[in-house]
Amino acid sequence: MKKIFLSFFLILFSLLIFSQDGESPKVTAMFYNTDLIEALNEISLQTGITILTDQYVSGLVTVDFVEMYLEKALDIMLIPGGFAYKKIDENVYFVGLPDPKSHNFLNLAELEIISLNHNHPS
Repeated sequence: MKKIFLSFFLILFSLLIFSQDGESPKVTAMFYNTDLIEALNEISLQTGITILTDQYVSGLVTVDFVEMYLEKALDIMLIPGGFAYKKIDENVYFVGLPDPKSHNFLNLAELEIISLNHNHPS
């Protein structure tokens, strides 16, 4: 049982390590008390990725990135302010407030239909 668990853990760890796409853009930037929109625009210019934001995205950011993957950088910048992002297209990301009352919530949400199986054991 221990070997099975260890094998499963190693496979999972390998998948996580190699799931970072080598083609994914990396960010190298330093921001000190910079407007969040301004920082996102700078990252957009550096990576060539379009980053769209809704009207609720605001705040200041202080962070230093050195060769960090784009999505990890977005996590670090956005999560403290309660914001989220979603990859819309290969070169387009949307940043907004993950609040169902927000007008742009559907741009962040994902729709998934789950079939329920109501078979009860006899």
